[in-house]
This record gives sequence, structure tokens and C-alpha cells, in this order.
Amino acid sequence: MESIKLDRIKVNNNRVEYFFTPSSKLQKYFKSNNHMFIEYDTCIDDIPKSILAIPFISLMLPIIWSTDSILWIEEVDRTFYDSIFNIKNAYQEMYPHFKLKGTVVPAKTIYNTYNIEREAIQLFSGGMDANCTFIRIKDKNPILVNIYGWFEDYISKNNVFEKDKEDISLFAKANNVESNFVASNFATFISNNFDKEFKRKIGRTLWFGFQHAMAFISIAIPLAYKYKVKNIYIASSNTLGYRTACASDPTTDIQFRYSNVGGTIHDGFELNRQDKTKIIVDYQKLIKNTYPLRVCSFNDRNCCECEKCFRTILGLVAEGSDLEEFDFYIEKDLKSHFKDIMDKKIHLLGLEKESEIYWDDIKYRMNENIDNIKEKEFVDWFLNYDFLGERKKAILKYRVKNFGPILKRKIIGSK
Repeated sequence: MESIKLDRIKVNNNRVEYFFTPSSKLQKYFKSNNHMFIEYDTCIDDIPKSILAIPFISLMLPIIWSTDSILWIEEVDRTFYDSIFNIKNAYQEMYPHFKLKGTVVPAKTIYNTYNIEREAIQLFSGGMDANCTFIRIKDKNPILVNIYGWFEDYISKNNVFEKDKEDISLFAKANNVESNFVASNFATFISNNFDKEFKRKIGRTLWFGFQHAMAFISIAIPLAYKYKVKNIYIASSNTLGYRTACASDPTTDIQFRYSNVGGTIHDGFELNRQDKTKIIVDYQKLIKNTYPLRVCSFNDRNCCECEKCFRTILGLVAEGSDLEEFDFYIEKDLKSHFKDIMDKKIHLLGLEKESEIYWDDIKYRMNENIDNIKEKEFVDWFLNYDFLGERKKAILKYRVKNFGPILKRKIIGSK
């Protein structure tokens, strides 16, 4: 039976490093140095290794389950160890067509606990979902935790992460709450060989299907232990109206438990995205101040050109809001701006999914709230423009024009 052994956990002030050895057949799923790190904003020397082991174990679980392997570890928090069974069952229900096997074997389990002193840690990106959750739980005085996992073996300057820190620090200060920033290589130390082998079998990539929520929650657990927090809050990405197999799901997130008293709350699943937009817009009107959002995941500002920006702008317009109050700045009128974008690159925008999941709620709200909408010409264009038809024509045109290079890429990719 194949295995992964966690050889050593090294802690130095605010940094924890994990050194591990996979058996020969599992080595292909990892970068060659077999090393993962997490760097916090605060000293973690006083946190037990049985707690610090949790993020590494969580990142290994999908690989262990998918390959029917053993994860050998020295010690782990007993509450979390017991929760692994429920986490696995929740994912098994999500992927009934693919049998999840494998197991975690610790040399010992440690019964950690603490007296609760804080109500909440909130995983906070600065986007729509996270801001809606913050407004809903702000009375709990949450510690905002932002986690960036796309570094390699060391931390180098990254404009997106630096901008995250700047914006979220200002937001936390304005709202009288604490913030904490975490840097890691959790999203890069696993190779793409796992997806090459298992994406088709499972139906999801490692990142989308398992990793992102498991990583974010588990990396926050040492902070929850340090600050004696009752619950980690993670904002919902999906909603009751649109359910899909995805790592960010209430049935899986709520199974993460630790230190006897710590839990996880998946917040806002009962709300669709337009409901969340209304909560944010209403709150901005209540405080009578700007409420900056940044929805571009890998940009240091709202580009106002991508699918995510377009979707968010549509929702804000439907609520009759002023876009600049939320940090969306567009020089031209909205109709001209987005018509130009669609004319130039609609073939690059995955609008099928956007229209299926979000647009019906947006259209309903636009019609319901039309008297309060300023951008009526833009709304009329949006409601009558044949996005999917124009996209099909643009894709065909692009393929005909670029037939040679596309064929060459397919031949090279198949080798």
C-alpha cells in the first residue's frame, strides 16, 4: 500500500514548515523537494504540533483518499482526527461515483482544548461573499484572516498579496477589527499530475473539488487555537438555488472540528448572490460612506472587464447603486464600455456559466427595481443583447482565423 510520511514539523517564530516523504508511486504528485510551509502574521511557537499538523493533513487527505494510501503522522489533535471520518463521508456523498479510500494513521492523538475567549475568525478575501458575511457577523468582532497560497518555496514580492494586505488592513482599521495575513505554498507544492490522472475520474480538479476550502479552514485552525476562538466562518460561494460538487460546501465545511470546542460555520448558503449584493448595498447606504469591494481574484484592482467584474457590476446596477462607492471606476458610459468589451473578446469570456447561475436573479431584480436604477440604457442593452449567440459566432470566427496554431497546440498537448 502506498504512503506519505510526515517526517518533521519545523517551527520558527511565525513560520511552520512540513517535510514529508511519499512512497515512490506517489512522488509524481509533488514537487521534488517535498516541502510545504505556512507563514503567519504572529508567533506560533506556543502552538502544539498536534494542532500545527492539521493544515498538512488536510492538504493530503484528497490525495490519500484518491490513491487508497496511508498518511503516517507522529501526532494530531484528537478532535480533528475524529472529524476526518465525517469530512470523508461528506465528500463521499458529494462524489458517489468515485470511491474514497485510504486512511490517516497517527502514532498518538492529543486531547487539546481551551476556554473560549473570542467568537469568530472570518476567512476574508474582500469579495462579495466575504463582505456579506462580515456585515452579518460584525457584532461578533471577527478576526479577519486572509490567506495567499501561491508562493513557491519562499515568499517573494507579489502585487496581488500586497494589495490584499493594504486593502484589508484599511478595511479592518475602518471597522475596528483585527486582521491577520498568511502566506503559504499550499497551492503550488502539489504537481499537476494529480489532475492529469484524477480530474476525469472524479469530475473536478483538486483545487475546485477538494483543496481550496480544506486549505483555508485548516490553515486558520492554529490561529483559532492561539486566540481561543469559538468558530471559523467561511462565506458560501454557492447557494441553495444552485448546488454543485465543490470544495466550498456547507456539508463538508461544517465537519471541521478541533481542540474539543472549535468549529466551522459555512455562512450565507441560503442567500443567492443578488441577495448578498442587496445586503452590501443597503449597508453602504446605512453607513453613508464608501464600501470598497475587490472581486478580481488575481488583480490588484477591479479591472471592470472580466466576467466576475461584469457580474458584480450588473448586481450593483440592479440595486440602483453608484459603482464608484464600491471601487468600480469606468470612464465611458456603461453600455459603451461593455459593448466594446463584448465586441473585442466575448469569445474569451465563459458567459454560459455566468448566465446560468447568476443572471436570472439579476434580471428579476432589475425589473423589480427599475424605477431606482440610474443606468437604464445599460440595463436595456443587457436585457436584450444575445450574449450566448454572439459568443458562439465569435468562437467560430476565432477558430477559423487561428486554425493552424490551435491544431498545433492540440497535437503537442496530446503527446
